[in-house]
Amino acid sequence: MISSKVFEKRAYFSEFESSVTDTSSMYFTICERIFDKLNISSSILEVNPHVFNINYDSFVIVCDDKQFLLKTSFDEDNLALEHESKFLKENKFNFLPKHIDSGLIKIGDNIRYLITDYDFGFSIEETGINYLVRGFESFMRCHYIQMSNCKTELTFLEFA
Repeated sequence: MISSKVFEKRAYFSEFESSVTDTSSMYFTICERIFDKLNISSSILEVNPHVFNINYDSFVIVCDDKQFLLKTSFDEDNLALEHESKFLKENKFNFLPKHIDSGLIKIGDNIRYLITDYDFGFSIEETGINYLVRGFESFMRCHYIQMSNCKTELTFLEFA
């Protein structure tokens, strides 16, 4: 069976613990294989489930010296990951994660992936919406300047 055909244009959902430290886990193995492919020498300490949606699963990979964000899909033709990969490759801004690599890796079947650096930021919910409202004009001006310099052929609807 070809998993990319099973999951094509369908949601894929996995149940996870809050942190995966078992090195025999499928997702730990995927992370290690991608690190090997990219010659990333950082030791993986844990893999933390991050965000799950109909397009991909994502994980924060905690290493001894830094953190990475990995998005994976069993649909090798996943347009959401292809579009995001292209956008991040073409645009290098401080507010965007740094694209490290993306593509397909064969672990049984092909798995589409995107790996970026990961910097933990603050949550508006934790900080309070007032924080954004007080500096809204400044925030929007900076956002406009950054976004007007984006290189992309995709509309926001295609990117999402």
